[in-house]
Amino acid sequence: MKGMTIRRSLIPSLLTFCLLLTAWGAVYADTSLRQLGAGSASGRSGGTVAIPVTLASDGAVTAFQFQLAYSASALELTEIRKGAGLPAAFRVISSIETGKVVIGSLGSGIEEGNKEVAVAVFKVKEGAAPGSYDVQLANVQIANGNAQSLTDRYQVVHGVVTVQSAGPTASPVPPLPSATPTSPLQPTTLPVGTALPGSQTDVVVLVNGRLAKAGVTTTTTVDAKQVTTIALNPEKLAKQLASEAEGAVIVIPVETPSNVVIGELTGQTIQDMERKQAIVKIQTAQATYSLPAEQVNIQALAAQLGADAQLQDIKIKIEIAEPADDMLRVARDIANDGAFTLVVPPIQFSVKAAYGNSVVEVAQFNAYVERTIALPANADPAKISTAVVIDPDGTVRHVPTRIELNTGKYYAIINSLTNSVYTVVWHPVAFEDTSGHWGKDAVADMGSRMIVQGIGEGLFAPDRDMTRAEFAAIIVRGLGLKPVSGSASFRDVSPADWFSDAVQTAYAYDLMQGTDDGAFRPYDRITREQAMVVMSSAMGITKLKDSLPVQSADARLQPFEDAGELSRWARNGAADSVQAGIVSGRSGNQLAPQAYLTRSEVAVMVQRLLQKSGLI
Repeated sequence: MKGMTIRRSLIPSLLTFCLLLTAWGAVYADTSLRQLGAGSASGRSGGTVAIPVTLASDGAVTAFQFQLAYSASALELTEIRKGAGLPAAFRVISSIETGKVVIGSLGSGIEEGNKEVAVAVFKVKEGAAPGSYDVQLANVQIANGNAQSLTDRYQVVHGVVTVQSAGPTASPVPPLPSATPTSPLQPTTLPVGTALPGSQTDVVVLVNGRLAKAGVTTTTTVDAKQVTTIALNPEKLAKQLASEAEGAVIVIPVETPSNVVIGELTGQTIQDMERKQAIVKIQTAQATYSLPAEQVNIQALAAQLGADAQLQDIKIKIEIAEPADDMLRVARDIANDGAFTLVVPPIQFSVKAAYGNSVVEVAQFNAYVERTIALPANADPAKISTAVVIDPDGTVRHVPTRIELNTGKYYAIINSLTNSVYTVVWHPVAFEDTSGHWGKDAVADMGSRMIVQGIGEGLFAPDRDMTRAEFAAIIVRGLGLKPVSGSASFRDVSPADWFSDAVQTAYAYDLMQGTDDGAFRPYDRITREQAMVVMSSAMGITKLKDSLPVQSADARLQPFEDAGELSRWARNGAADSVQAGIVSGRSGNQLAPQAYLTRSEVAVMVQRLLQKSGLI
């Protein structure tokens, strides 16, 4: 998904759901527990401002819509994009011309708490007079999963764009909000990484878009590299978090040019954030690292650091850095060998826990963690294939990546289960024997992402059956899983086999199993029902399965005349794959569960899995 472009197949179902809302017009109840509000921002004529739209939900909302009303004489709406707090299952349909926004998900709700659901970007018109201009949310309609209107339960809060008088390019620092803000849904913006007046060390962080004086920055030089560390004050942050609902987002903005940027929190702060299901986001001009506190697993880290390690004494360091020189050489060497073209310099993301002289690195997560890398101003989004991880031994692997347009600039949105060195590459692939084939586009896309490979001499063999070993390798690469090596878990898989690590990884992530006699049968052709079961397991990793409405397997499989040919153990997996739109019939109402899976079908299935999961 680029910018706010939505796959066309999603639009009819979302519109149908949202049209069940009651007629336009609403009466708003005066309650601080349920609100839909626009934030506020300031700027000068000719510049742009971003207004967040936040929903303070009680957990019942599954669809809503509103229309942006503003002064067209001073403001021009240029973009409406998905908010950082909106769950992946939700989709946004918007119109720049009318300002209308429709947001919804079939079968998924917005969790309780304050969530940024959308961001409206305005250009301040040249010659706009200084002053305040309202940004109103009109024609609001909110509904739950049963299409029942919840509108009268919600208070609507309007935002303000303040147009400043002409002056220096750098915006002045606005005053800090009082201890009791007038509205929890009106965040204030300031230049990223700006120090507070009278102090060059105190910095402002943002908690759910509101300013908080809760950090101190220190810049040092280590091994000829500039290192900027922003240490959050645990007491001040704890006080700020206490007033926030679950799902708070803490942004640590850093504008200081540095080779290494570190956000530092105590283990106790991480545990407090974990209880709140909060996210900490380190934001630099080049990259952003969004880390859910629960993925740090602070209790496990404390155990590794020693029995005497107290949470308040453990330092969690979240780092965005220029890689070491040897890793930069590895990346350049690979690119020079013609494997791909580097679009951006490599960036290293890491999380470490330190206590005394002991340091433990967090290299693996239980769920996808998002990173954002800014693309160069001259980058062509059509010539970007994917982001990749580069390991010290020169191994390169794909990680799920999508390109989005944000306030006129393109970004690579990367989701991965590991920390390492990342870069964005251009790796075009074309196969002679897919020209005119129905699976051509999916094969080219998955090939350029280094997920599927040809058979040599520029050929792909799209209609050849796929083996179980080949399928294991493709699903592991598609999900961006770090290979698991070691002694083989199956009697017919040797560590020397090319597919050994792929099979081990698929088994470790509970994607594929062996037979009762301890064999994997790597050279057997994989059937469609076997592949659908694997896809169902993969949907658990990407969290796509969580967004599916509850429905019986029989109901989901009812359209297929040959559903009775499914093995009993495969029915639920097949139903999941069908319901998610990953698998369709081979011909009309024939599912063909016992037929063998072709190489082109695999490319299409993996592409759909990643698309439906919002990962590409």
